[in-house]
Amino acid sequence: MNIWYGEVVSADRNVPFRNYGAAGKARQDAHKFLKQIGARPIPMYAYDWDDEPDESISARMDGILAGVKKGDVIIQTYPNGTNSPKYLDYFFNRAHTFGATVVGYIHDINLYRGDFYDWKNEEVNPAYSYYLAYITLREFDALICPTENMAVQLRHDIGYAGPIAISGPHGFDTPMIPDRCQKSNTVVFAGSFEKNRSLNSLMDNSPEINFNIYGGSVGENEGENGVRVYLDEHPNADIKGKYDPDALIMALEGSYGLVWDSLDYPDVIGGKGLYEILNTPHKFSMYIAAEIPLIVWSKIGLADYVVENNIGWIIDDLTQLQDLVLSITEEDYEEKLNSLEVIGAMIRSGMQLKKSIFEVVSMLNEKALYEVATDDKNPAPDLGIDKWIIDMYEKELEGLKDVYLSDEFLNYFRQNLYLDEPNYVRAKEILIEMGKLEA
Repeated sequence: MNIWYGEVVSADRNVPFRNYGAAGKARQDAHKFLKQIGARPIPMYAYDWDDEPDESISARMDGILAGVKKGDVIIQTYPNGTNSPKYLDYFFNRAHTFGATVVGYIHDINLYRGDFYDWKNEEVNPAYSYYLAYITLREFDALICPTENMAVQLRHDIGYAGPIAISGPHGFDTPMIPDRCQKSNTVVFAGSFEKNRSLNSLMDNSPEINFNIYGGSVGENEGENGVRVYLDEHPNADIKGKYDPDALIMALEGSYGLVWDSLDYPDVIGGKGLYEILNTPHKFSMYIAAEIPLIVWSKIGLADYVVENNIGWIIDDLTQLQDLVLSITEEDYEEKLNSLEVIGAMIRSGMQLKKSIFEVVSMLNEKALYEVATDDKNPAPDLGIDKWIIDMYEKELEGLKDVYLSDEFLNYFRQNLYLDEPNYVRAKEILIEMGKLEA
């Protein structure tokens, strides 16, 4: 039995996705870690040709999968992001014809990155994203999810029934390790400014701590200094700008790594912030790889990981940040650094992904070992398509009237799957009231 992985290639000078920053590095690192355990690459050329002739795509698949044998396992990063649904459909069918199993390693799921604010954005519109997730994720023989919360949500929303391994944080490959941190009142923030509109209020309401801010925005060419789009001048802030992900880890200066995405202050508002209940952001792994103690929202999917491994602190909202930083003792801080020496080495080696690969292979081949570990947990009440329908009805009614809902989306409600869940029942009532679903 061989383990393979799909590696996107193109004629561009840069590695595919590299210009996307963290998204590109996360995939590159995953490929390197897979090679280290003996996995073999399957080159998948990056192109999007929706109406490619059957003969062409069939021949392409024969060449791509020529080395795959019965019993082999193929690891495919999700989302693929470069090929048409038709291409992926052929890929799954041909791999299964050859007797291989295909495992989806989830980096992101757009289905959970949007909310009623984003209904016009097709990339993260939950109705459209549900269709894509439904037709693709259910094709995988097994999944690797970053958190148990995500596994619970996928079983609930799309009825995924295959084995799921939980990887925990993504790996972060780097040959460089910054010097040991020193305790101070400086907090590091790295990320996209437009999904973190809470930063201005945070800095205004935390005058006794300092912020080193790394990142930019989609609109970074706007204005005289585009890197400051969405940010005001603050005496307690130093805006460092954007760095390549490999260079950023050595540029980080500060004593705490803040993991927080929100459109407002002080609570987490917006789909991309709530999404971290399910997913693990790349900066989470970067801070650990840099051995910088973390400060995270108490509801993120890996909050327990932070506490149980003693690598940081959790807060419920941003009003607690300044008091927390000012109250941390030297002894407590040193304990976190000692823990990070161990956990940081694991993140830099990709140990969590490697472990989950072997776990999922065992799940696929040793059925007696497979147990559903997510049956006793409930899905997140503030996420998912039920909540999206309710929010749209209450806040974007015209949008809900106009949005296209696929048969797959509506079948989720037609099947009366969760009549004991208030959000599900309410969402179905709304769809019936609006004539989008029969009574």
